[in-house]
Amino acid sequence: MNIFAYSADEVMKMAVRIEKRAADFYSEAAEKARQPGMSKLFGSLSSMETTHARIFGEMEEHMSEKERSTQLYDPGNEMLYFLHDMAGMRAWEGKAGPDKPLSGDEDAEEVISIALRAEREGINFYTFLKDYVPEKSGKERVETIIHEEMRHVAALNRYLAWLQSGAEGPPPPPTLR
Repeated sequence: MNIFAYSADEVMKMAVRIEKRAADFYSEAAEKARQPGMSKLFGSLSSMETTHARIFGEMEEHMSEKERSTQLYDPGNEMLYFLHDMAGMRAWEGKAGPDKPLSGDEDAEEVISIALRAEREGINFYTFLKDYVPEKSGKERVETIIHEEMRHVAALNRYLAWLQSGAEGPPPPPTLR
């Protein structure tokens, strides 16, 4: 078994890419949304993911040279598989599937289901990542992003329940920060 090592700098750059892809996905979903309220929801999520990318970018920029070069060892290759899945060539967050962009024919329920899978995978990745980020390098900020991603899941589930209920009237307002 090989032992892989990553610098904290590399991991932060991967997190930035993940968040940028998510922002692009939600932006595209907002443009293609047909159901009432969906454009606003997806636009809000896109804005939040852009903020997350900025936060990870700032964390990476403010790392000391020592923190930047600190190697994160991965004797069981767990991080390798997370990183390849989330930020590597096979990553699909921000797309309808591994090699499939949104077609525009998806209804809101399909887009929300895609987004929920990606948000949950993001939460898993950031929970894993948090253990590798030193306190002074922004561990608390990673925890904040995890909680925000959890709120995304709650908001998406709220909209999904509203759509599935067939309720009349406007959709619930997005309760995102």
